[in-house]
Amino acid sequence: MRIPIPLWALLVLIPLHPHADPAPTRRAASAPGRAAQRAEPTVAIDRALERRVDAILTEEMQRQELPGAIVAVVRGGTVVVKKGYGEKRRGGGERPDSATVFHIGSLSKALAAVGALTLVQRGQLGLDVPASRYLPELPPAWRAITVRQFLAHSSGIGDKTGKPATWKEALANYSGVPLTFDPGTRNDYTNFNYVVVGRLVESASGRPFVTFMREDVWRPLGMVDTGYPATARNLATGHELKKGAWREMLPEPQGLYGVPSGFLSTTLDDLVRLHAALERNAALDAATREEMLTPYPAEKKRGAGMVLGWNASRVGGRKGTLVVSKNGAADGFSSLFTWLPGRGDAVIVVVNRKGEGVETARIVALLVEAAFGLELRALGEEG
Repeated sequence: MRIPIPLWALLVLIPLHPHADPAPTRRAASAPGRAAQRAEPTVAIDRALERRVDAILTEEMQRQELPGAIVAVVRGGTVVVKKGYGEKRRGGGERPDSATVFHIGSLSKALAAVGALTLVQRGQLGLDVPASRYLPELPPAWRAITVRQFLAHSSGIGDKTGKPATWKEALANYSGVPLTFDPGTRNDYTNFNYVVVGRLVESASGRPFVTFMREDVWRPLGMVDTGYPATARNLATGHELKKGAWREMLPEPQGLYGVPSGFLSTTLDDLVRLHAALERNAALDAATREEMLTPYPAEKKRGAGMVLGWNASRVGGRKGTLVVSKNGAADGFSSLFTWLPGRGDAVIVVVNRKGEGVETARIVALLVEAAFGLELRALGEEG
């Protein structure tokens, strides 16, 4: 098959490393709303497909020099492959399994979006309300930027280098910089958008981001090993290969306010549970999930573009199969979660290496073709 290059919608983006800052103390008024419900995936391993996946992973791990990987294939709502490959730590000889904790980098943004939309569903956040209603400390130039625009990377706020120590310092660091475009007119993926999303979750829920996510999103869905910091004993070690030299590494944010953008960790079991919950409208109701999967700004090609927390495209033209993906990279780790809403299909890949030569998109494309007979070349064409 022809592998999609450049797959710009799946570009690896490394999050900022900020210092800790306390959550807002304002407690939002509680509002009735539907809670997340556990949707335990059905598992029926397809041994023939598993052998094909084994062959693909064997070849790609050798070609890409990957220490370890965790892989799931879900077909029609049933988990048909769920397996670890290689080593949790290079040279350690221990294979990862579906309960091994991996860091997921910017895939954290997709989880943060589900959290924000949980509050939207409850009436505690308004998608088309200015974010400044919940965060009055935002600079004057940002006062009209809506919650949806932050979720869709359509705020016009560009990324800056540097490591501000607190939320207050981050605002000061960004606030003097002109917007790169009028909010809502296009998309520009930046980590800072999801720093703001995380802060919105804290303000609307009245709790720290991780606390709210654990109590109201992850635990109800059965995602018991997702969060920050990663403390599990069954933890994969990250790796980097530069100029022929291997280095072990783990993501270490300098503070908490950047966690929603890219510092969560999780397991294959939990990611499969998340997919089941999204597919069955257990995490979000049907109307809210539709909001999540609606491109913003609206695109000429229906279903293609940036959606809330994810990227979307169509395989087979405007009326073709909807493909939704989110990638991530953290120190020593790379991830890619791809699902086909309405079909119950998904491919999830996380590896414990980052940097040049790591192509999670290639692995996912090969697995999608093997499992579903689809080529993901359209992702590169439509983004």
